[in-house]
Amino acid sequence: MRDTPAWLSTLIDGLNLDNWSTIPQRLQPHRCLLCAGSERVPRGVICVGCLRDLPWLEGTPRAPAPCASLTAAFHYDDPVNYIIIKGKYRGGTGTCGILGRLLAAAVHCRADALPDVFVPVPMPSLRVLYRGHNHAFWIARELGRETGTPMAADILRRRGWQRPQQGSDGKTRRRNLAHAFTARASLRGYRVGLVDDVVTTGATLAAAADALLAAGAERVDAFAVALREWR
Repeated sequence: MRDTPAWLSTLIDGLNLDNWSTIPQRLQPHRCLLCAGSERVPRGVICVGCLRDLPWLEGTPRAPAPCASLTAAFHYDDPVNYIIIKGKYRGGTGTCGILGRLLAAAVHCRADALPDVFVPVPMPSLRVLYRGHNHAFWIARELGRETGTPMAADILRRRGWQRPQQGSDGKTRRRNLAHAFTARASLRGYRVGLVDDVVTTGATLAAAADALLAAGAERVDAFAVALREWR
């Protein structure tokens, strides 16, 4: 599939009513997404100084079983939490793309080996309709582009409706997500990279990984932009 031209991406982003007033500014030369400093950068890019100051995660975090490994870029802290919220709740598919590129930088530095395919964690259909997009899809899409690994959004499906996870403890989240996912194709022999934005208790990644392994995946490695409470 051909990439969407920049002018069309700008127009599509503007279809979110909250973004109409910013279209003229986004069609002009741009400044850093975070500091708006004097350094001119391409649209939706963070300057070198702000990149250096982001709360990068050091070391390798513990993977939520049955995931074989977990690669994450950041601690869930300012300003990364701001970027994630903007991409997740404010129709910011372009912002999710930025998160995917930042995650790709961490993957290049830390991941031992790339999976055969990246699979985004799916959201319930009604929630996608309400928000306008699945943020994990756009993060995984950009991660795949940056690493040269294919992304398959139609392999993993969310079944039924589960209550939002915010504010729940790990036990409640695991109970809420029991049997929430199912794989729609055989994954026999495949190494799957499961992609989400934030890891809090690991319950979502664990439930999704169970479904992928049940479909024959050789192993499942988790990839997330940030860690919130998970250690």
